[in-house]
Formats: sequence, C-alpha cells, structure tokens
Amino acid sequence: MNLRVNGIMREFDETSMTVTELLKILKYSFPNIIVRYKEYTVPKIQFDDTILYDKDEISIIHNMSGG
Repeated sequence: MNLRVNGIMREFDETSMTVTELLKILKYSFPNIIVRYKEYTVPKIQFDDTILYDKDEISIIHNMSGG
C-alpha cells in the first residue's frame, strides 16, 4: 500500500491500516499529535477506528506549545 504522509509518498506492506498502526510503524510517540485525513482533523479517540487505504493522504503534526 502507498500513502502520502506529510507530502512524501511512502510504501507499506499492509493493504490497510489504522491511524494508530501507522503512528506505531513511523515511530511517532509524541503525545500531542494532530492527524489530518481527508481534509478533517481526526480526534485522538478515533485513531483506532480510522482506516487508511492505498493512495490516501494524511498529515501528522506535532502540536507544540511553550511558555
């Protein structure tokens, strides 16, 4: 399966996967991550239920703040 992640085309062995699985594969561990998929922001509670398919586009953004 091919996914465009943050503008870069990547190839994966899976035929479909959830957002949670993708984050694990890409080793994203930062707790404040925003995921945009199909022009929508995916709520963190839906990461396990949101399924990605071949040729989908997804943006993964680290939400950082400072003070």
